[in-house]
Amino acid sequence: MRRDVRGTYRTENGEISGEAVRMAKPTQNGVWDMWYVIWTETRTETVLKEEIANKLPKNLYKKCWLPEKKEQQKWNGEFIEVKKILFPGYLFIDTDNPEKVHLEIRKIKPNARVMKTGEEFTPISTEEEDIIRSITGDTGIVGISTGIIEEGKLKVIDGPLKGLEKYIIKIDRYKRKAWLKIRLLGEDRRFTMSLSVIRKS
Repeated sequence: MRRDVRGTYRTENGEISGEAVRMAKPTQNGVWDMWYVIWTETRTETVLKEEIANKLPKNLYKKCWLPEKKEQQKWNGEFIEVKKILFPGYLFIDTDNPEKVHLEIRKIKPNARVMKTGEEFTPISTEEEDIIRSITGDTGIVGISTGIIEEGKLKVIDGPLKGLEKYIIKIDRYKRKAWLKIRLLGEDRRFTMSLSVIRKS
C-alpha cells in the first residue's frame, strides 16, 4: 500500500478510503491488515472456507480463516474436549479489495456476503481486531480458560479469557461455559467460550 500526494491510500486494485485506513493496522513487515467479515448460513462455514481457498483468486486476499474454540462437554458422566466454531455464521478475510471479494464469493455461494456498515464495506476496528487476536492467539483456535470466584467476583487465572473478564456477561459452572459480548462491525455479538471455575469462596 502506498500513499499519493493527495493523501489517498492506494493499492494495485484501486483506492481505499481514509476511514478504512484508520481502521486498518500495520503488521511488522509493513503490510496493512484489513479484516473484513464474511457472513454465511450456520453449518456451512467450513465448506465455504474450503471453497474460498480453492476458487477465490489468490491475488484478492492475504488470508481467510474460521476461528474455532475448544469446549468441554459432558459425555457419559465425564467431560470430553471438542472443537467448535467460535463465531457461528462468520468467517474473516484479510483483503484490500472487499468489493471484488464480495462479488467472487457471491459466485461461489449466492447467499454469502462480505458484511457492510450501512452501504460501505468496512473492516473491523482496531479494538475489535485486538480482542479477536487476544482470544484466538496465533493458532486461530481458542483454548480453555480457568477461573476462580472470590467474593462473588470472577477472576480468570489462565487461558485466553484472562484479562477479558469485562466482556463476560454470564457463566455456567456446571457446563463449564462463559457467555461473552463484544462489538463487531458496530453491533453487539454474543458467543460462548469454555471456562472452568475451579474454586469459589
